[in-house]
Amino acid sequence: GTLVSAAGITLTLIFGHVVILVLLCIAVKFRANLNPFMMLRKSAPMLATAFSTCSSIAAIPDSMKCSDAMGISPSLYSFSVPVGVSVSKITTPLFYAVTVLSAANLYGVNITPSAIIQLSVTILLLAVTTPSMPGGGVISLSVLLSQAGCPLEFVGIALSLEMIIDFTATMTICQGNLVCTLLAAADDNLLDREKYNRP
Repeated sequence: GTLVSAAGITLTLIFGHVVILVLLCIAVKFRANLNPFMMLRKSAPMLATAFSTCSSIAAIPDSMKCSDAMGISPSLYSFSVPVGVSVSKITTPLFYAVTVLSAANLYGVNITPSAIIQLSVTILLLAVTTPSMPGGGVISLSVLLSQAGCPLEFVGIALSLEMIIDFTATMTICQGNLVCTLLAAADDNLLDREKYNRP
């Protein structure tokens, strides 16, 4: 039962990452009126670094190179990329929510609606403070498990799960940061659209 639950958590999180990436592409298409496939093509080096290192900090140099290749002004990406990596972790709330709810279901812990609201606030706060390193999410997970009344033994299961999903999670975080920078550049006329569309 534990293995089935762990497999379900893993597949749910990976599916969530794919959904987030699709939403980011839709935002690029309809918010900035840009070709999302060109963005994915030019961000491939950053995605490869993020996938292989599982560290969004390690992908900062490639994020900046990709931003430059897309025609984003250096005055914007030199600020937004490092700050975004430190603050914006769009997959972390998903990881916390799915993991805590799965732990509660596995151990038969009843979570009331008021507890869900409290957990949601804690998840949002922890998502900002989670370290940008492999396994960083598990460090803060123990706080949520205690708050939900779940046994801390689930941290061991969560650690093994995060090692699997961290590949796609880091890619999604870096892509989300890059998309936010791209949208800001498009809004503030800091984007060279000719350079963006250049192969």
